[in-house]
Amino acid sequence: MDHLLAGLIAAAASSFVLALSQQFRLDTLVLLVFFNFLFASFVFPLSGTLHWKLGLLIVGDVMGLFWNSLFSQFIGSVGEYWGGVTTFLYVILNPVLNLVWFVALYSVSLTILARPKRMRAGQTVDR
Repeated sequence: MDHLLAGLIAAAASSFVLALSQQFRLDTLVLLVFFNFLFASFVFPLSGTLHWKLGLLIVGDVMGLFWNSLFSQFIGSVGEYWGGVTTFLYVILNPVLNLVWFVALYSVSLTILARPKRMRAGQTVDR
């Protein structure tokens, strides 16, 4: 329960800092606020150290900023070539492509935080 509270506070603080920077588009900020609270409510109650969880939250924010910046630049360059079709592409593809990195980061986080039962008992895991 302590990790969940710390995670929600970290998610709120991270979202607040991103909103104050005023360098990012509104849809990117809304997406990252949603990601921060969803990630904190799913990952922070799991077993594992708080340092790993906070680190994964920061990695998720950086990945989300990079992904959205790259996608916005891609849509902008395609918009110069095709024109008005890119608005339709952006509305359709943006949520789908953001879901890809959401799921990927959540899966990696679960893999990092999960420990097999054999490792808990002090045994080694066969590879």
